[in-house]
Amino acid sequence: KPRGWEALRTRLEREQTILVSFVVLYCVLGRLGLWLSYGHPAASLIWPSSGLALGALLILGYRIWPAVFCAATVVYAFALGPLPSVLLVAAGHTVESVLAAYLVNRYADGRPALQNPVNSFRFAGIALLASTASGPTLNALTLAATGNAAWTDYGYIWLTLSLGSFLGMLLVTPLIALYSQGPQRWRPSQLVEAGVVLVVLLLTGLIGFFEFPIRLRGFPNELLVMPVLLWAVFRLGRRAAASALVLLAGL
Repeated sequence: KPRGWEALRTRLEREQTILVSFVVLYCVLGRLGLWLSYGHPAASLIWPSSGLALGALLILGYRIWPAVFCAATVVYAFALGPLPSVLLVAAGHTVESVLAAYLVNRYADGRPALQNPVNSFRFAGIALLASTASGPTLNALTLAATGNAAWTDYGYIWLTLSLGSFLGMLLVTPLIALYSQGPQRWRPSQLVEAGVVLVVLLLTGLIGFFEFPIRLRGFPNELLVMPVLLWAVFRLGRRAAASALVLLAGL
């Protein structure tokens, strides 16, 4: 019995640490997303917190939805102030994340969804559905109804919120889901190749998005990264590809 209580206490402490870490990371990513707000202080074209929330719900289960709600409330309190709309917007994001997690578990095999092409396409379709049909619709309606935005801006805000949540789910959730499936052992040659891919990816990203250190005229520079991404996919696997996409999104 004492050992049983000790195991229970250890488990509770571990889960508490995970939940606190999740809330802190959600707030950091949320502040980053609002720093990139577009058209409205509470709307961003990239919302990585949606991807983090979906990944956490897939791994830890639906029981962590209060943590999602609390973290979203903290984030939007800075953008909207102490208003009832903060709770409604946070609830909209929570509903969006829970709905997306349910649909992925129901129709795309849950956390292992990205292990085959069929479920990967299902995951992308579910992310698109959840990011357009739930959270953005409720949140745009909340912002307009509470006077935080004009009704004439409803469609514009809805589109911005939808794109932000969709991109957040496509970028962040695969990273969490893939890296949560145990360690991956690489041979020394693969580590060297991964380092080369990283350097080439940074170089092509800087050329494509910043025209540094050279500028290629008359050529769509953004396409330079495509061969490097394919290199990462076919040679290094899904985790490397997901990491490369997040790196490019950062650039």
